[in-house]
Amino acid sequence: MYLYDLIKNAKVGKISITQTMGNKTGFQFEGYTATFSEGLSLFIDTDSEYYYTSGIEKINWEKGYFDTMNSRYQFTFEPISEDEL
Repeated sequence: MYLYDLIKNAKVGKISITQTMGNKTGFQFEGYTATFSEGLSLFIDTDSEYYYTSGIEKINWEKGYFDTMNSRYQFTFEPISEDEL
Protein backbone atom coordinates (compact mmCIF):
# COMPACT_ATOMS: atom_id res chain seq x y z
CA MET A 1 0.00 0.00 0.00
CA TYR A 2 1.26 3.49 -0.80
CA LEU A 3 1.71 6.28 1.75
CA TYR A 4 -0.97 8.33 -0.01
CA ASP A 5 -3.48 5.50 0.48
CA LEU A 6 -2.55 5.12 4.16
CA ILE A 7 -3.11 8.82 4.79
CA LYS A 8 -6.29 8.98 2.70
CA ASN A 9 -7.80 6.01 4.57
CA ALA A 10 -6.65 7.01 8.07
CA LYS A 11 -9.32 7.42 10.73
CA VAL A 12 -10.12 10.95 11.91
CA GLY A 13 -11.47 11.59 15.40
CA LYS A 14 -11.03 12.11 19.10
CA ILE A 15 -8.70 9.56 20.70
CA SER A 16 -7.59 8.74 24.22
CA ILE A 17 -4.54 6.51 24.71
CA THR A 18 -2.79 4.84 27.65
CA GLN A 19 0.55 3.12 27.19
CA THR A 20 0.36 -0.38 28.69
CA MET A 21 3.75 -1.71 27.53
CA GLY A 22 6.91 0.22 26.73
CA ASN A 23 9.16 2.88 28.21
CA LYS A 24 6.33 5.18 29.44
CA THR A 25 3.90 2.61 30.87
CA GLY A 26 0.91 4.43 32.34
CA PHE A 27 1.36 7.53 30.16
CA GLN A 28 -2.00 8.95 29.03
CA PHE A 29 -2.90 11.48 26.36
CA GLU A 30 -6.13 12.64 24.74
CA GLY A 31 -6.83 14.83 21.74
CA TYR A 32 -7.68 14.81 18.04
CA THR A 33 -6.04 12.88 15.23
CA ALA A 34 -6.27 12.57 11.46
CA THR A 35 -3.67 9.79 11.23
CA PHE A 36 -5.03 6.71 13.02
CA SER A 37 -4.02 3.87 10.71
CA GLU A 38 -1.71 0.90 10.55
CA GLY A 39 1.54 1.93 8.88
CA LEU A 40 1.47 5.55 10.10
CA SER A 41 2.67 7.33 13.23
CA LEU A 42 -0.27 8.38 15.38
CA PHE A 43 -0.21 12.17 15.83
CA ILE A 44 -2.52 13.54 18.54
CA ASP A 45 -3.09 17.27 18.89
CA THR A 46 -4.74 19.49 21.50
CA ASP A 47 -4.92 23.29 21.64
CA SER A 48 -1.65 23.47 23.58
CA GLU A 49 0.21 20.15 23.21
CA TYR A 50 0.85 17.27 20.86
CA TYR A 51 2.06 13.68 21.09
CA TYR A 52 3.06 11.16 18.48
CA THR A 53 3.94 7.48 18.45
CA SER A 54 6.22 5.50 16.20
CA GLY A 55 4.53 3.72 13.30
CA ILE A 56 1.49 1.64 14.21
CA GLU A 57 2.04 -2.00 13.33
CA LYS A 58 -1.36 -3.45 14.29
CA ILE A 59 -4.70 -2.07 15.53
CA ASN A 60 -7.04 -4.45 17.37
CA TRP A 61 -10.38 -2.63 17.20
CA GLU A 62 -12.27 -5.35 19.08
CA LYS A 63 -9.97 -5.30 22.12
CA GLY A 64 -9.16 -1.58 21.91
CA TYR A 65 -5.38 -1.63 21.66
CA PHE A 66 -2.66 -0.99 19.09
CA ASP A 67 0.99 -1.93 18.85
CA THR A 68 3.99 0.05 17.67
CA MET A 69 7.50 -1.37 17.33
CA ASN A 70 8.27 -1.03 21.07
CA SER A 71 4.97 -0.23 22.78
CA ARG A 72 1.34 -1.18 23.26
CA TYR A 73 -1.45 1.33 23.89
CA GLN A 74 -5.06 0.91 24.99
CA PHE A 75 -7.34 3.38 23.21
CA THR A 76 -10.83 4.74 22.89
CA PHE A 77 -11.74 6.39 19.60
CA GLU A 78 -14.69 8.55 18.58
CA PRO A 79 -14.77 9.22 14.82
CA ILE A 80 -15.57 12.69 13.53
CA SER A 81 -15.73 14.19 10.07
CA GLU A 82 -12.64 15.93 8.69
CA ASP A 83 -14.65 19.19 8.72
CA GLU A 84 -14.82 19.05 12.55
CA LEU A 85 -11.03 19.06 13.00
